[in-house]
Amino acid sequence: MTSIDDVGNFSPIICDFDQVHILGGNKRFNALKRLGETETRISVPDRELSEEERQRIILLSNMHKGAFDLDILKLEFDEVVLEDLGFDMPPEVDFDGSDSQAKINQATKHKCPECGYEF
Repeated sequence: MTSIDDVGNFSPIICDFDQVHILGGNKRFNALKRLGETETRISVPDRELSEEERQRIILLSNMHKGAFDLDILKLEFDEVVLEDLGFDMPPEVDFDGSDSQAKINQATKHKCPECGYEF
């Protein structure tokens, strides 16, 4: 049983300014679809975001649980940005890019079921 089954959806899906691309809440979105829901609350910024702002929202909305692939994070984000956001990077994670491209190549791309946008 998911928490949505148990207590309902109490958090809006975070969308980009275009209201098409989900920045936070992909799992909730998929759970709501499985439950047959056709409408839900969304949170949308009042202006277009920079790529850095979108990345920060994606990271911050997913820091509460789960595990990140640190090799991919270090390729996508600067070490200082990650530390400023509260990531405690273990000392064995170096930021020189070595041995990480294979991880990126193997990473699963996500595709929006509505518009086909890949991210």
